[in-house]
Amino acid sequence: MTKQTGIFLLLIFVSLMFLSCKKTECDSNNPIFQKHLPNSLQYKSELSRLLKSTNSSQVSFWFKEYIQMETKELIQIQVQGPNFCGIMELEVESWDKLGQLRSVKGKGYRGSEFKNLQYEVKQDSASITFVYKDMEKIVD
Repeated sequence: MTKQTGIFLLLIFVSLMFLSCKKTECDSNNPIFQKHLPNSLQYKSELSRLLKSTNSSQVSFWFKEYIQMETKELIQIQVQGPNFCGIMELEVESWDKLGQLRSVKGKGYRGSEFKNLQYEVKQDSASITFVYKDMEKIVD
């Protein structure tokens, strides 16, 4: 194989890798998402409302970041629906399927899709919390 053929094949491979990823950029036009942070009550309330009104088969979840706080650990998930894009902060109580992600503090997982993510919304008058329950798999 010549050097030019090798470079050509490498370029094709890299191009296919970019094309195979269906994740798009998260630029939200939602004024609530633009004005408030993902950990605010207003942001979480709007995200919860949008998720409830959208067919779950039309929503994708992508890993954004692992966050370790003094009293809890969170993962930030980019949520993409047909007409919205936002960030969900998920509290994780059971790390069974996420043990590797936790051990590396999310490094190497950014942009990975969480297939069939299941979560619970805990809500009262003063707070909203998204809690991780399960998922089918992580697709890199």
